[in-house]
Amino acid sequence: MRKFGIVVLSVVLFASAANAQQKIVLDKIVAVVGNSVILKSDIELLNAQYVIQNVHPDKCLLARA
Repeated sequence: MRKFGIVVLSVVLFASAANAQQKIVLDKIVAVVGNSVILKSDIELLNAQYVIQNVHPDKCLLARA
């Protein structure tokens, strides 16, 4: 009975340790221009600002560049 308890405890600890090591992506590099890095969050922030200001992408300077 004691061996069974140790095996169950080992399986539970192994499963929780494996689950705790999942990778979480915080941000993503989408482009490198010269020495500058453009992050996905930067693009999402600019897009949110355009939506709030009601600016259409065809009218912004980034679309023409």
